[in-house]
Amino acid sequence: RLRLAWSEGVRADLFSTKGGLALAEAGPQSGENVLAFLEALGDEEQFPLECKLEITDACNLACGFCHQGFGARKGSRVMPPADYAAWLDRLAEERIGMVRLTGGEPLLVPDIKRYLQLAAERGFYVTLNSNAVLLDMDRVSRIAPFVDCLKISFPAPDEAGMLACSGKSDVWKRKLEAAGLAAARGVSVEFLTPMFPAAIRAVESFAELLEQMSFIRWLPLRAEAAPGNKRPVTREDMLRLLDKLNHLRAHKHWEDLQLGLSVPFCLLDSPWDAARLLHGRQGCGPFSNLAINPQGKVMRCYSRRQALDTREGLRAAALRAAWEDFRQLPALCRACPAGARCQGGCRAPQSLSADGFDYLARPDQARRWLQKPLEFVLS
Repeated sequence: RLRLAWSEGVRADLFSTKGGLALAEAGPQSGENVLAFLEALGDEEQFPLECKLEITDACNLACGFCHQGFGARKGSRVMPPADYAAWLDRLAEERIGMVRLTGGEPLLVPDIKRYLQLAAERGFYVTLNSNAVLLDMDRVSRIAPFVDCLKISFPAPDEAGMLACSGKSDVWKRKLEAAGLAAARGVSVEFLTPMFPAAIRAVESFAELLEQMSFIRWLPLRAEAAPGNKRPVTREDMLRLLDKLNHLRAHKHWEDLQLGLSVPFCLLDSPWDAARLLHGRQGCGPFSNLAINPQGKVMRCYSRRQALDTREGLRAAALRAAWEDFRQLPALCRACPAGARCQGGCRAPQSLSADGFDYLARPDQARRWLQKPLEFVLS
């Protein structure tokens, strides 16, 4: 019925619901994006959802790149063990199979081994986010049996750069040693690099270092805006970065390299290049994950910290939030051929311009894409 309306004209008698009629009246591009969006979400019971449990807001580093400033704020909250266990029970009941223990620095939590063990024993795929400074051989040996994936923040490819980021010496060396120790015990290891200008300039150095450490997966990430640093990178910075990543992809070791976290596709001239190089917002909360802070507040993501209503369940809350986000996009984003994948880039308030677009977006580029045929929609 939608395709008939889009090809021959909208007739109200074709539709039995207001939603169907509204979708038809929105036009083919916007309507196709909605259909692709709903298809990507899938059935609620199959919705791939990870819950990020911020088990503490304490941190032993005060890294300048941290968009939450955990170390600088000197937090001390810890999610109580009973609350943590209750959350695991709830996640298991809702058939959510992935949990990520994060913070702050989760290794500061007393008896972190028990927290990890509880999640592993319940059958979750367990990810641990850490700066890895506290991961010596003894601690790695104790927690490795309960960790599937270790994600280590890695903002610089050398000791001098790491010192400038963290303000402490030996951090770079400790991170590399922890990665090796964890991998030797069968843990999947990923390095997360927020791509601020200094990291963009050092892309080649990251590649040279990590090509020698093939057991580590490198995940460069968009530098996230923060209330005190709303424009951490410019469009020119991002274009320079994406050009470098594109060159790296020519080598077999980096052929699947993408920039993580949401970047508006219209930053690039070609949506197909954007689809290759950018992960899109389908990898961000609430589309694929939710965050839960030490007080038990459930949030869309690390950067959008308003509480969600979860009385109908976490999956239902995530689906509802994802759909609300899509409906609240600027009309141009909803109609853009890349809209279902891009979803407007980052929607954190600090990343938005006054017109409601991600500050890295180029709306004029998206308007040009609207002239493309219907099959141009990126699914």
